[in-house]
Amino acid sequence: MKKQINKYKFEFKHIAILFIVLIAFEIALFFIFKNSLSSFIINNQQWYQEYSANRIADYTASSFEMLLETVRLDEDITPTERSRMIQKFDLLLNQQYLEKDIEEICLFIKVENNFKVVDNGEVLFNILVERNKNIPLPTREHKKAEELFEQVKDKILVDESIKSIIDTDEEFYNFIPFVPDGEFSGVMYVKSRPDFSSVTNEFMYNYDGIAMVFSILILTGLFFMYLISSNTLNTRDKAQEELYNEKNEHMKEKLNHEKEFVFTKRIYHAHHKAEKIIGFINRDLMHIKGNEEITKRVTKYANFIARIIYDMKWYEPQISTIRNPIFNTNINEVITFMVDNLFLRLSTTTEAFSLNTSLDNGFPVIHVNEFVIWEIIEPLVQNSITHNTDKNVNVLISTKYDHDKKRGLINITDNGKGIKNELLEEQDGIKKIFLEHTSSREENNKNFGYGCFIAFNMAKRCGWRIDAENLDEGGCRFSVIIQH
Repeated sequence: MKKQINKYKFEFKHIAILFIVLIAFEIALFFIFKNSLSSFIINNQQWYQEYSANRIADYTASSFEMLLETVRLDEDITPTERSRMIQKFDLLLNQQYLEKDIEEICLFIKVENNFKVVDNGEVLFNILVERNKNIPLPTREHKKAEELFEQVKDKILVDESIKSIIDTDEEFYNFIPFVPDGEFSGVMYVKSRPDFSSVTNEFMYNYDGIAMVFSILILTGLFFMYLISSNTLNTRDKAQEELYNEKNEHMKEKLNHEKEFVFTKRIYHAHHKAEKIIGFINRDLMHIKGNEEITKRVTKYANFIARIIYDMKWYEPQISTIRNPIFNTNINEVITFMVDNLFLRLSTTTEAFSLNTSLDNGFPVIHVNEFVIWEIIEPLVQNSITHNTDKNVNVLISTKYDHDKKRGLINITDNGKGIKNELLEEQDGIKKIFLEHTSSREENNKNFGYGCFIAFNMAKRCGWRIDAENLDEGGCRFSVIIQH
């Protein structure tokens, strides 16, 4: 299950779409619930309006019936009692208009199988008490009431029950059987418009307020969740990007190592052949008779090439091939040979540089392979020459030995333009000029910056130290410190 979930990668846009859908769903839910609530309130309001209208109409009809029951029709009624009774009838018919919900009221009185409209107390008294059948026209027009009464008259005569008609304008037309003393005498008509809008509006207003607060809380929570989620995704994306870059660098490094490994195998394979050929050269030189100086020089050349090939073969050559009691090397002789047979061996004379030596004859022999010393001194001298091509530079190689401190010193001094100050700054305890790929040349070439680096590492394997400094009078000095 976890693997199935992990294969789906949620991006920032997915989170944004998810929160937009949630917000849209919350808004839609709010309106749906509000519409449902409004429909519920309206339905209940209509029910209560109908109930209220029926109750008012029934109360009015009951009032008339109770009033008639108080009159003793078997006794003579005095004029005073007659006036008081008519006044009460008018009061019941007119007082209802004072109610804000009542709009029209009248009685349909049955007279000789016909129904007459009565809205006056005196006419009603004449019909119900004095049994007068001469009925005048009503004081108000009741055309709508008469039309509706014709629709429900038959049903009322059959079951003598309350009938209600609801208009589209929420007007209620109620017809209540008028039954004084248990005898059906007519129908009471009441037109009403119960108004509960104030209660409904207050209820909806309160709901809107609560819903608004609730929506704000939800939206605020969603907003903070969105911020947290987006920040989490941004952090994850940055971590993934860094991981990708690291992986890319690792792949490049691995590819370079593979290339170097292939190159190393080729060098290792070629070393055996070159070593064999150099052995043949040295053997043939031993049989050549003539100029022993040339033979000795060529032998040294061949041995130096063999040493270079050996160093190419091993990333970390054995210490015994660098420092060993069997090696008895004269530093002065090595420097002299290099100056005469490497740096000054030119087909034509040059004024680009001059090379001089100042050697201490008391310098003892050292137990270091002489060709390793070549690899240390040669790049340092070459550095003074190649970095001062714009002027005639004088290079001095000197040796000095302090017998008391048992310390030897090889100085390579020139009067050139010196070393850039930033290259003399230390990084991790090492001056930058001795770091890999570091050069004072302006050209952007990855093949530069190896000479001083190789010299520094070779000296380190010998147990020596190398330092570099600029001179006050101009130029620079490389110092190789040999401590016994």
